[in-house]
Amino acid sequence: NVKQWRRQYGWPRDFSKTEEIPYQETRQYVTKVLDAYSNYKRLYGPPR
Repeated sequence: NVKQWRRQYGWPRDFSKTEEIPYQETRQYVTKVLDAYSNYKRLYGPPR
């Protein structure tokens, strides 16, 4: 559960410390999602 991981490890809400995610598959997935979100914002602007 992501909420539990964030509480347990003290990760910031913006997931700026993805390299500290202890599970490789999860770390890679979160990195891909954040990259896609960054591209979305670049192309379409921030969500409303």
